[in-house]
Amino acid sequence: MTALAELKRDELTGFHGDVEQRYAAFRARGRTFDLTRGKPSSEQLDLSNALLELPGWGNHRAADGADCRNYFGGLAGLPEARALFAPMVGAPPEQVLVGDNSSLALMHDAIVFALLHGVPGGRGAAATRSRSCVRCRATIVTSRSARAWASA
Repeated sequence: MTALAELKRDELTGFHGDVEQRYAAFRARGRTFDLTRGKPSSEQLDLSNALLELPGWGNHRAADGADCRNYFGGLAGLPEARALFAPMVGAPPEQVLVGDNSSLALMHDAIVFALLHGVPGGRGAAATRSRSCVRCRATIVTSRSARAWASA
């Protein structure tokens, strides 16, 4: 297939028309898809039930009754998880965030917030300055490194 950048205007117009027709035919089927990540069906969640047997069969609910098999916990994370990690990082549970499934996603959100809004004690949003630089260091936290970090 020829790269789109190499097509002439009339070829691009024809390609666009073809794609529009195919898309319209697809939409006419009336199907809907939820492609968001982290929202498997109950049947898919049931596949992992055996992994949850250690605390006891069917014990996959948070203290407030939320189904923990579906990544529940709001913006700050499950209160139970926050309380679990609090001693490891030397902070009270209300200052601990447990979110997403990726430290990279959390770091991305923190950096973007700093670029757009600034950080406490900083010089404002980095994105508004003519020159700004963000330096990041990825850290893998194990229970041993977390204890060392908390005691430092």
